[in-house]
Amino acid sequence: MNNDINTPQPERLLLWSAVHERVGFSKQYMYLLAKKGKFPSPFKVSEGGRLNVWREADIDKFIASRINSVGNEKS
Repeated sequence: MNNDINTPQPERLLLWSAVHERVGFSKQYMYLLAKKGKFPSPFKVSEGGRLNVWREADIDKFIASRINSVGNEKS
């Protein structure tokens, strides 16, 4: 097993329930924000499938940007 810290980790995909736990938004609100370009858009796991997922890195960036914008508003 290669434990080299430079080895890229596989990208994690999150279901709606995991995204909801992180941001607290309802599904309807997440889709509304995504449509406006203000929240990461989900994608289908398989062509023609029904399952939508989000990239964990995209959700992490969204959270970080919200934290940074709130921090800048207080200054």
